[in-house]
Amino acid sequence: MQKINIITYHYVRPIKKSKYPNLKGLEIKKFIKQIESLKNKYNFISYDDLKNNIKYKKKLVKKPLLLTFDDGYKDHIKYVYPELKKRKIQGCFFPSVESAKYRKILDVNKIHFILNGAKNINLILDKIKYFLNNDYKLKQKINLKNLEKNFVNKNRFDNKKTSFVKFLLQKKLPEKIRKDCCTKLFKIFVSSNEKKFANNLYMTIKEIKFLKKNGMHIGAHGYDHLRLGDLNYKNQNEQIVKNMAFIKSVNGTINDWSFCYPHGSYNLNTLKILKKLKCLVGFTIQKGKANLCNTEYLKLSRFDCNDFL
Repeated sequence: MQKINIITYHYVRPIKKSKYPNLKGLEIKKFIKQIESLKNKYNFISYDDLKNNIKYKKKLVKKPLLLTFDDGYKDHIKYVYPELKKRKIQGCFFPSVESAKYRKILDVNKIHFILNGAKNINLILDKIKYFLNNDYKLKQKINLKNLEKNFVNKNRFDNKKTSFVKFLLQKKLPEKIRKDCCTKLFKIFVSSNEKKFANNLYMTIKEIKFLKKNGMHIGAHGYDHLRLGDLNYKNQNEQIVKNMAFIKSVNGTINDWSFCYPHGSYNLNTLKILKKLKCLVGFTIQKGKANLCNTEYLKLSRFDCNDFL
């Protein structure tokens, strides 16, 4: 039973001397050093190599390594692709349809840049408290102080206060309030021109097609980048079917296709739908080596790029 290392990347760009020096991502120089180091220790494989192992039991090379890139950032075409192409390495790219097609900023990205833009994280919490007390009619008052006191941080890359802000804006607050708060905070701490910001942040349809044409793998990453595990069967099915249509529209294949779970969220219904639609591989955010046994193809583990620095 063979196991493989799969690494996931998000932001890969010049960070420290940029407009967003506190953005959590990987410096492009570190990315280049990393893949040079990985090249000496592992053997890079392609999505077809993985597919042939799963479908036809074709043996993989020793110490196989697959690179994946989530969310469809402009970083991936501007900085990542040239380095992969230069070294003849295939990457698996998972753009979100909402950002690529409609130029909308994902709430998760708004939060990243809000955290970068605020000089003090307490300013963000103060604004959220103000919004909750003045802008919304809540049936029950939300006590942020008690919530923060009892909050348990399970994020291995963020401190407790940062994780708490993410928890509020991604999970705890009612959905409509979460979205509205993200929009208001983004306008205060980042930019009032969301469309312009989105155009600078995400790849276009043309750029995604370019990646596919030049040997990269394009997989699915949700239509609206929603937490599938929170949706009922019908809504999950709609999200996934629409995502398949998008993959086809950018010249990707829907034969033996791949899915990367937005936010790492899925449940038994998700797996049933993917099996029904003949999805071959599902990528999670569970840390560890991917186990290529015949029951785990839709639940492949991945490492974060920081685990290999």
